[in-house]
Amino acid sequence: MTTWKLTKFQFGLLAGAGCGLVLAPPLVIGAVYFAFLASQSVYDGGSIDLAREWRDELSTYSSPQEATKSNDAIVQFTFDSGEWVIGREKTSHGLHVGGGTVVLRDSHGEVHAFHNGHVCGNGFLRYEIFEQSSDLADVYAAMTEHGFDEYDLDSTTE
Repeated sequence: MTTWKLTKFQFGLLAGAGCGLVLAPPLVIGAVYFAFLASQSVYDGGSIDLAREWRDELSTYSSPQEATKSNDAIVQFTFDSGEWVIGREKTSHGLHVGGGTVVLRDSHGEVHAFHNGHVCGNGFLRYEIFEQSSDLADVYAAMTEHGFDEYDLDSTTE
């Protein structure tokens, strides 16, 4: 009887290990595949709610230094003329809502919010827009050239 209990116990261990060996690879492969899809998924539509939230946030700052000190997600740039712009961006890559949202506030107090364009990772504003522009007019022209549409933040519809 002892031999039978031991054999039954050993069989249970083998069966459990076998199930683990059978189930583990699909679970690991599935997790890796999901992570890959999340990194490769693209959402450029933007979010008007997020744009309004960021408009309200950016409107509270009186300088680029104050903005970046308060929130490290804010990107700032000052042109040789003294004009400046601060902004927030939401990457288009990944499984999240709001990808493709960009909100800018400039030294003239104007706030512009954009969507339906591709924000290719964090750093898009700094490297693709701000550093490629010579002034604020260039910044807004670059947003259009990159295919962005501007939100009417006061509209009740998108």
